Amino acid sequence: MGRRQFDWEKIKTEYVTGDISLRDLAKKNGVSMNTISKYCKKEGWVKAREEYCARVSKKAVQKSCDKRANELSKVLDASFKIRDTIYSAVDDPKQFNRYLVQYGQGKGEFDTEERVYEKVDTKAIREMTQALKAVEGLIRSLNNLPTPAEQQRLDLERQKFELEKEKWEREKAEMSSAHEVRVVFDTDDDLEGWTE
Repeated sequence: MGRRQFDWEKIKTEYVTGDISLRDLAKKNGVSMNTISKYCKKEGWVKAREEYCARVSKKAVQKSCDKRANELSKVLDASFKIRDTIYSAVDDPKQFNRYLVQYGQGKGEFDTEERVYEKVDTKAIREMTQALKAVEGLIRSLNNLPTPAEQQRLDLERQKFELEKEKWEREKAEMSSAHEVRVVFDTDDDLEGWTE
């Protein structure tokens, strides 16, 4: 009876690309644990599995990042379109003088018509302002841009940090000079036996 031949490349591939243990792999393929352990060590299966897992994780993270970037890009594009639509509406001098008027035609039917009046629609201005503010906030958030108030706060914090740093360095210098010891000799004769 001859020695049984094993497809070691197939066994190695199953170990490296899967999550099966060596013991389960040995049982599955009818190989002794001792033999499979020798092959595993000799051919560096454990390291190959770690490298494989690292590559898979890296690709998964990259794929997830790309997907998220595409989603954010779509939201950003939509935000710019909404902002441009608002700007376009504001450029129309009669935009806030237009009203939709609904009137009855009888038998429960209504018709709607746009009419321009002298009176400004302050509610429409307020809603447009809120919409523009929301869109601009979304664009700032997606681009990680601080608002002017946030930027001012960051600048103040940076200045405070610099002042604290200067104060600390001054105190450190004062403390080191306070511990300085000076020996003063009246004559050169007193210098005997002293070295720098």
